Amino acid sequence: MVGEHWINERHLRVTSLDPSRPAYVMYYPLPGREHEQVLVGTAYGMVQPWGADAPDGFAGTHDVWHVHVLCTALDHLGSTFTASAAECLELGGEPAKHQLAMLHVWFEPKNPEGPFAPDNVALPFVAAGLAPPAPGDLRDPADAQRMRKLALALSETYGATPRGGGFIEQRPTKIFARQAEADRTRIRRQIPKLREAQQQNDPTAFAAAADEAIGAWERIRAAYLEAAPSDVLRQMLETWFTEAVLSNAHVGTHR
Repeated sequence: MVGEHWINERHLRVTSLDPSRPAYVMYYPLPGREHEQVLVGTAYGMVQPWGADAPDGFAGTHDVWHVHVLCTALDHLGSTFTASAAECLELGGEPAKHQLAMLHVWFEPKNPEGPFAPDNVALPFVAAGLAPPAPGDLRDPADAQRMRKLALALSETYGATPRGGGFIEQRPTKIFARQAEADRTRIRRQIPKLREAQQQNDPTAFAAAADEAIGAWERIRAAYLEAAPSDVLRQMLETWFTEAVLSNAHVGTHR
């Protein structure tokens, strides 16, 4: 739910924010654009010491920054980014001396959680040819978690992976590959039903199809955890899956 990030590293080596010089541009696969990614947003970044205050950004208090820390010496992983130095140490890794503060700014499709939200729950819906949730659909925490689970299910149909999931996808076990593809196929079969339910304004039919897709995603989630070759990767995946359904948690799928 964060798209592919293309980086200009020179724009990270700054001491103050320049709105005209984002460090990243973000692309996403959207319908009707065969083999083409569409620009959906930008992101600003700044390299800082650990624990530094968020950079002075835009006017107001809605530009919520998040942090990445390069974590090395991880069992079976080598290196990856974590959300804090503390998370890296908990995983048994060695955190880098600096953190990267980031701020996403979303264009179209509009983010129902606001233009500065860390991820964009609308993207998997639009990529699947569905109308995305409206802001009111996400006000209730239970409804928001359900919509985010459905978004994660939809993202499984076009190659998105959870944080750390790429390590499993590179060398999948036969059991994982069979289980994941079977459930991805089940999710794909629900997409026409979801579209029709939206077109007919039939919330009961939409809920039924959503239940099927979410159930398939829950099995994919279990398959990832079962296939993890180390406790470190399993712990990372469990953290990601827990945070992925929380509103405005920065976890992001890689695409």
